[in-house]
Amino acid sequence: TECTTMCTYVDDVKMETAKKHKSTLWKVIRLMFDSEAARHADKFLGVVASVPIIEGTSYRITYSQAKYIINMVQEYEKKSGKKVRSCFTVGQQGTPADFEKLPKKESGTAARSAIGSASYAVRGTRMDVAIGVNRLARFVDRWDDEWCPAELHHQMGYWWATQDYTLQMVAQQEMWEDLYVEGYSDAQYDHHPRSHGGHLASIVGHAGTRLPQEWESKLQGSTGMNSGDTESIQWGRCAR
Repeated sequence: TECTTMCTYVDDVKMETAKKHKSTLWKVIRLMFDSEAARHADKFLGVVASVPIIEGTSYRITYSQAKYIINMVQEYEKKSGKKVRSCFTVGQQGTPADFEKLPKKESGTAARSAIGSASYAVRGTRMDVAIGVNRLARFVDRWDDEWCPAELHHQMGYWWATQDYTLQMVAQQEMWEDLYVEGYSDAQYDHHPRSHGGHLASIVGHAGTRLPQEWESKLQGSTGMNSGDTESIQWGRCAR
């Protein structure tokens, strides 16, 4: 069966369409394609957006990847033959494997697929798992330590336990400008179990207003193996 998917930016169509034809635009499109009526997008590549909710003067929309995460974990169980158990810590206890001392060894398609799927979920709504997933991804070509598959299995347990976690965007209606969060972070790798890092997070408006929300400068609570790790750890703290 042949299938065609069409994704249309409504604003672009409106700009390119004569005003007198706008009322019949979607009727014509639906004569050419078997499609639903035009509506606001609520799902895109595994990310589901809720209907905007207005609570007093607040405007809130929620993004979820629950179904995507369930499929990801079930696919991992199928390919690995291992049953996942729920846990509420991102990574396992103990020191990670020493990346520099491990010989080259492919992780296999099951591990690569799981890590790739997890990386997409991190970019979508789940910044809380960014440090663990990014660190584990470094080992896909050095999969020669029992820590590697154990860490992947542990992370899948965390994904399963937190599948309903969502990302929420909230804005105040009386504020005329769009807002976004801006974060700056830095860390120094000191060849020490815990390196020093700091970050500054602010709410910024398009008119240039900036409202600092959080500042931190202290030893990190997680172990970094190199400067890239310490940077990722600090960025994860800033994002949270």
